[in-house]
Amino acid sequence: MAEQIVKWNEKPIWITLLLLFFFPLGLYFMWKNKVFSKTTRLVVSIFIGLIIVGSIGDQEKSGAQVRLDEVLEITGNNFSGSCKVGGASGDATISFNEGKVTVNYSAMGYSATESGFLENLELTDDGENNTYRIKGDWNNQDAGDGNFRLEVFGADLPNTIYIEIKGKGSSGWKYYDSKKLSDEDFNKFIAVLKKDVNTPSTSEPDATKEESYYKSTKEEASSELFNDLLSLTQNLNQFEGTAFVSSLDGPCYMVLTSNSTVSNIVKLRYQINNYYQGKVDKVDETHIISELKRKSAKKDGLGLNTTRDYEDIYLYGNVNGFKASINDGAITDHYASGNIWFMIDRVDYELSYVMVTGTSVSFQGSISLEIEDYIKFQELFTGKKLSESQVQAISNNVLEVISEPVEELEEVVFEESTSEELQYFKIEDPDGYTNMRDAPGGSIIRRVLPNEKFRVTGVLDNYKVVRFDNGETGYIHNSRVVKY
Repeated sequence: MAEQIVKWNEKPIWITLLLLFFFPLGLYFMWKNKVFSKTTRLVVSIFIGLIIVGSIGDQEKSGAQVRLDEVLEITGNNFSGSCKVGGASGDATISFNEGKVTVNYSAMGYSATESGFLENLELTDDGENNTYRIKGDWNNQDAGDGNFRLEVFGADLPNTIYIEIKGKGSSGWKYYDSKKLSDEDFNKFIAVLKKDVNTPSTSEPDATKEESYYKSTKEEASSELFNDLLSLTQNLNQFEGTAFVSSLDGPCYMVLTSNSTVSNIVKLRYQINNYYQGKVDKVDETHIISELKRKSAKKDGLGLNTTRDYEDIYLYGNVNGFKASINDGAITDHYASGNIWFMIDRVDYELSYVMVTGTSVSFQGSISLEIEDYIKFQELFTGKKLSESQVQAISNNVLEVISEPVEELEEVVFEESTSEELQYFKIEDPDGYTNMRDAPGGSIIRRVLPNEKFRVTGVLDNYKVVRFDNGETGYIHNSRVVKY
């Protein structure tokens, strides 16, 4: 009887090698030639199927998700920061675990825990202060969906990263934190984000090139406008005004500046008397101005609730920055963004600013201007050189007001009291204060607050002559004076 010849593809050793190195062919011959028992064939097939499914799952994991996992190995999975829920603020922790993000927060005595999953993650370099960013959606069915971002903070705060989960639309809640890394960890962080970053192709279509050129031109114009503004304010005093944080307020000082890496910088230092927590918060804020441009109040609207008499043309831009508590007060360190306005006050001859970085956070202040400075700012804001007649008209108007002697009371129209008791007045000003001067349009004596009462003893030009019970006298513009 002839010996039966066993083909190579029927031998277990060859089938095993095929399963290890080329499993599709190995599975085919294993089942066709019934190599191994049926149970063994089923176990091998299921095992290979699980490997395939796992491999597909890894491939479907987005590049941004992979990079986020790598970043968290550097930064850690836990962040301790702050929360804002409606008008209340407090502490919050943000924790990562297998794509699930859990937030524990407390605000005004209320505590809660919420969880959600990150979806639609993408990795970008948006060109905003060289910001590398992972962003996406936070899917939380209980509290509503939010936007997620983890990014490099910016050049003005080196080695700092920022994380935020913020409610979509007008939901009014967010959880956020910033963390400063060591030089080594920060370099690792950047290296990870750069791997798959979505940057523009080197072979851009013409339309994209035109858009990039237009964006570059706008940025250059914005920077040039800021530099001109900075140049004119360098020899003036700092802006003095008020900071408003929810229902609290305090004195605020602001300067414009630049450094070797960033030119468009706004620096604020202010103090908030926190009566609720019995603390005095001293805070520094550093912001970068972008997209600064000229706008017309008549054409574009001003966008501010104010009754001050500003010139038509004003400067408007975006701000992005970081606030840091100096004395570890109730105001915690965090990232903030908003808008800034620069206006020329044609009544008090001041350069004023308003900066808004939240629904209940704003800053405002001003610098008094001499005639020469007032004219220079007029030319900067309008972008036009004033004619000699315009300059002369401004000079004559200012000089005519300032040159009125305070002592010449015969030119003052005195107001008679309508009752036996003297009528008291107060100021009403959306800025929270108004200036009292030594003459109409003259030097500022001090700022008068809304809770101060005084008597009006006369009127000169567009100013009330006022007298306080302590004997202090001065001039306040008519538009700011109302009955007490």
